[in-house]
Amino acid sequence: MSKDLWQSIVKSPITQKQPERKKQDKRNKLVVAAKSLIHKKGFGDTTLADIAHEAEVPLGNVYYYFKTKEAIGLAVIEQRFKDWNLWVKQVISQPLILSRLILFLENFMCSENETDTNFPMGHLCEEFAREGGALAAASKKFLTAFVEWLEEQFRLCGLAEHALPTAYTFLSMAQGSMILGKALQNAELIVQQRDRIESWLKQIDRQNVKNLSFLKNIFPEKTLT
Repeated sequence: MSKDLWQSIVKSPITQKQPERKKQDKRNKLVVAAKSLIHKKGFGDTTLADIAHEAEVPLGNVYYYFKTKEAIGLAVIEQRFKDWNLWVKQVISQPLILSRLILFLENFMCSENETDTNFPMGHLCEEFAREGGALAAASKKFLTAFVEWLEEQFRLCGLAEHALPTAYTFLSMAQGSMILGKALQNAELIVQQRDRIESWLKQIDRQNVKNLSFLKNIFPEKTLT
């Protein structure tokens, strides 16, 4: 092989990008591992050693990519945002607002193993809020994205100024049901509550926006004037 040919191979973009690609792949493995473990065990009970073991990489690699536990927590939030934005792009193809809300409900209240399409955000955000600092700020931004999307869907349903409180009510019912079901170790309870919330969504969808009688069971009378 001539010297010129060898130099052209060494300097080619493909050859130069391989180390960077390997670094990115390893970092992604760590983030995926952290995301899974935090979902199963919680942020507080997940150690960097746990993450290294789950990702099947040396512990030193974790410190190379993430200097602190907070840094990997922020990376998990960033990945959650990516998962969420991808889901929104997919679900927007659903022309019926009710279908979008039911899909959100099903993914939010999924009690099976974590996937990229469900949203174990309530517990995650609550834990990160206790941590304070950058994690609290990032988790608040993440949770706000959920609220704003739900508010827009309820607004499209015709709820106007009641869209935001309805979004809060929806999230409270869904998250509360998840917490109660898991605390009681009762998966059937979660399924039952999910069905009830879905019926509530269908009730909202059926009502004429001019007839606010169904809202009296949700909000104080003064909010309806």
